[in-house]
Amino acid sequence: MAVKLALSWLKQGWTTFIDPSREKRLENYTIDLHKQLAQMKSKFQFSVAAESLEIDEVERPEVARRLYRRCLVKAWSDGEITDQEKRSLNWLREALGLPENEVATLMREQAQSTFSSSLAQSFADGVLDDDEYATLERIAGACGDTAAGFFRNQFREDGEAFIRSLFLRVWEDGRMDESEWKTIQSTVKRLGLRDSEFRDAICAPAQQLVEHFLTDFKSDEEISNEEERFLEWMLTNLISDHDFTRYVRAEVAHVKALANIRNGRLPSIKAFDDVALKAGELTHYRSPAMFTYFRRRGGESVAETVQGIVVITDYRLLFVSTEQSLQLAHSGILAFHRRNQSIEIQTSGRGAGVYQFLENPEFGVEIWVAAIGKANQVLIEPQIKKDARKISRDVRQRVWQKYGGRCAECNSNQYLEFDHIIPVARGGGNAENNIQLLCRKCNSQKSDVI
Repeated sequence: MAVKLALSWLKQGWTTFIDPSREKRLENYTIDLHKQLAQMKSKFQFSVAAESLEIDEVERPEVARRLYRRCLVKAWSDGEITDQEKRSLNWLREALGLPENEVATLMREQAQSTFSSSLAQSFADGVLDDDEYATLERIAGACGDTAAGFFRNQFREDGEAFIRSLFLRVWEDGRMDESEWKTIQSTVKRLGLRDSEFRDAICAPAQQLVEHFLTDFKSDEEISNEEERFLEWMLTNLISDHDFTRYVRAEVAHVKALANIRNGRLPSIKAFDDVALKAGELTHYRSPAMFTYFRRRGGESVAETVQGIVVITDYRLLFVSTEQSLQLAHSGILAFHRRNQSIEIQTSGRGAGVYQFLENPEFGVEIWVAAIGKANQVLIEPQIKKDARKISRDVRQRVWQKYGGRCAECNSNQYLEFDHIIPVARGGGNAENNIQLLCRKCNSQKSDVI
């Protein structure tokens, strides 16, 4: 099919190049012949009419095809074709001298177009009732086929795109409930399409919809139980790709774990023998880390970076290194500033600087912020309020469409997040022109510096 279309396009393009007026000339011939046919009816003679219009012998077959197609389209304009219209078209085929196989191809092409249009209208509410199905049967019957057989033949050619468009039509209101899903399944089955074929056909748009909802739900930094149930329903009913399913479930678990931390429910991990903890001290996080601090040297402030291990417990942070080790009580932190994979700390004494966590950095930052808050919130500088970072649903929808559901930097369509181009901490707002889609990797690499 694709090859035929390409060859047809090349042929038309070449003809247009060497004879740019041909298309308009042929169209005018077709219109004039149609007027004569309407006036003369059964007395119409194609050769006589062609002579009167001085149509070149070489162009007459193409004009005949166009005239027949024009009459065919008119016959199908009401969505079906009667026996009388079939007889009239058969007479016209003979009058124009068109081969039977060529006319049969034109008939089927027009029937397919009418069938697609009728099916799309019937599918607008997701339900294919008996009257609508009978209409489809009549359309297919004009070509000696059944609705199910006609649909399957059409599906083999361009049905995947057609099924996707029907699927997306049902989703126009943003959701699909259980009854709508059962209806669309029964309708597709009635049309002779197996469930596996249907799932394969909707694979791409279904995954895109799941990714869209997932990104949307993540925008407020948490996923509710209702949102999780909805995503799970989509995965169970619409998605057959196990890798994609695992990815989505892992993302949900990731977001919920971070939300638990922000709400003060910190994870506990086993203590390690290489770090001395006090009796009863709970360990929440451990990771290789980089500690950057400033020291005076020769009258200038110089940055020094030390690599070591960081351990966060229920009341302090320990940084252990062969070069420098220190501990910071959570209640002794005066202020902090979050970065993508690190956190900048201000204290009244030793330990002020930037701590970059090298394993699960997002969790490390959130765990330390939560531990500080639990220890003594009144000593912490007010952070950016969550409402200040909240992006309205309308803006999220427009941004999603603007970037086509892909990362603005690397074009990835997974692990997507709405990102403030100018960070809120730097005065950036929630207007559409300050929001972009980034995947988690590109977002983590992005600097807060404008």
